[in-house]
Amino acid sequence: MDLPEILNWIKKAQKGDKDAFGHIYKHFLKKIYRYIYFSVHSKEVAEDLTQTTFLKAWRSLATFSPSGGTLQAYLFAIARNAIIDYYRRKKEVLGKELGEHISESTWANPEELFAKDETASSVWQAIKRLEEIEKNVIIMRYFEELDYAEIARIISKQEGAVRVMIYRILKKLKIFLED
Repeated sequence: MDLPEILNWIKKAQKGDKDAFGHIYKHFLKKIYRYIYFSVHSKEVAEDLTQTTFLKAWRSLATFSPSGGTLQAYLFAIARNAIIDYYRRKKEVLGKELGEHISESTWANPEELFAKDETASSVWQAIKRLEEIEKNVIIMRYFEELDYAEIARIISKQEGAVRVMIYRILKKLKIFLED
């Protein structure tokens, strides 16, 4: 789906067209689910939070404006807030995320992703040591391939700050992996 097509679906969905929102849902579902899954590391919770994300997006789509950022950034921000709310309610620490950039075919079963690869498992362990925001930023950048500007909008920081943050996180991961 290219940008003009997405904008077309947004306009239709904002007018109440459920089929148009269905196209948006179908296009972004895997990315949002993966992001949430690697934040909560539970298939059931990830499915619930993904549903919550799209329900909130549907309810608030009338207020969305492409001039304020991409629809993808908008959805990721809603997902991020859903994850934060989930952990606030549960008073738990954020769970496992990331690894290394992995091909699309590997995502078919994320539950088994890290169990199969010793290197990925080591990366997984290093990532567990990161702070919540660091985990989120790394997932958005390297798994979901969001650009710095989109990440900046999602976490409400300047683009330059995001670049520096990623550089520092990667240095931290390198140190963790060398331990």
